[in-house]
Amino acid sequence: MPYNPSPGSVLKLGPYTFSQYWTAIQTKLKAGQPMPSWSVAKRATSTFHILKVDSEGVIVAPQDGDPRRVPKRDFERVFEVWPDYKAKKVQRHELGFTQHSTYIITLLHWVETP
Repeated sequence: MPYNPSPGSVLKLGPYTFSQYWTAIQTKLKAGQPMPSWSVAKRATSTFHILKVDSEGVIVAPQDGDPRRVPKRDFERVFEVWPDYKAKKVQRHELGFTQHSTYIITLLHWVETP
């Protein structure tokens, strides 16, 4: 069963809001940039490339597969549970509301990593 955050949860993580994360993704990600996948369980082993970033989402090229658009709304929904995911209270398979969790988790982690 997918994890559903409590109704009315605020899109804010510590002092940072989703808007700040999204701005970082839009301004710092570059087309062609390789991204080694990341997961809290440390089982991610693939790499994907960034093809395009725009106001509606991110287009990625998986290592094996066709390019896909990861919608901004999916980032917002994962961001709502991001602290619980990092604390291992929510597992990746519980993020069934998106087919793009690998990319979103990696990019949210990338924003936080110096």
